[in-house]
Amino acid sequence: MHVLAVVVVTGPHALEPLAGVPLVVRSARAALGVPGVGRVVVAAPADQAGAVARECAGEPVTVPVGTAASVHPQAHAGQRSGSAEGDGWITPGESDVVLVLDAVRPLVPAALAERVVDAVRAGHRAVVPVLPLSDTVKLVDGDGAVTGTPDRSGLRVVQTPQGFDAAALGPAGLRAVLAAAAPDPAHAWTGVAGPVHTVEGDPLAFPVLDPWQRDLAHATVTAAPDVRNVT
Repeated sequence: MHVLAVVVVTGPHALEPLAGVPLVVRSARAALGVPGVGRVVVAAPADQAGAVARECAGEPVTVPVGTAASVHPQAHAGQRSGSAEGDGWITPGESDVVLVLDAVRPLVPAALAERVVDAVRAGHRAVVPVLPLSDTVKLVDGDGAVTGTPDRSGLRVVQTPQGFDAAALGPAGLRAVLAAAAPDPAHAWTGVAGPVHTVEGDPLAFPVLDPWQRDLAHATVTAAPDVRNVT
């Protein structure tokens, strides 16, 4: 069995260019570069699906019709007369791992995605990459006054891609996960099927949402275009 990679678009940032290539295209190419991935689907809200499909034209990916949260659980649904949801990309038994990527995290290294997939195949039904906090965190009240300093040793920053056991997830679980896909698909999993395992994250798996992050991402892809999906 192969890995089904789902790149989730949840807002307009995914269509913005990075060194001339839309973030969603870079994220799809990152997914395609993960060993074991057999199919890549770009799931977008209905009002963005057309634009996403145009940007991804020529890429070996599928852009289903309909919102990411209302994916049809039947095979080839989009190929049936009158159907407006999906195109069969949740065919039961086709994949053993579902890998969910955020379209605004275009620099995800293949090695990070492999760690997630390997952990799922090792028996963990839901897996997320995390990084330790590097800054001190404060609790504040409604007036902005500091009320406490939590112990950051047990706190982590959650990233994507996040991985799920396809059989345990099922179509209903996949819909729930995709509906909560930004910023944390696994948040939905805890209400569906239980505990979430963690693996080491990667600093390159950061979101590109604000000017500082965009400048950082641009500097990264221009400094190392051969490994940052520029072409």
